[in-house]
Amino acid sequence: MSTDSQTLPVIDLDRCDGCGKCVLACPAKALSVAGAKVKVVHTNCEYCGECEAACPTGAIACPYDIVLG
Repeated sequence: MSTDSQTLPVIDLDRCDGCGKCVLACPAKALSVAGAKVKVVHTNCEYCGECEAACPTGAIACPYDIVLG
């Protein structure tokens, strides 16, 4: 499943410390760390929420509900 820009995780760059735990947790390999901050690789993100759960600083949020139908 691919997503559009409205269904990507929201990254709070002020809270992100670049630890990379979200990158390791992402099954779609949709995250990378660049310049000591995480970024989402738009074409890979499946919006599963694993990154949000793995982030120790609370810098990642998946605030949108995905409705399949």
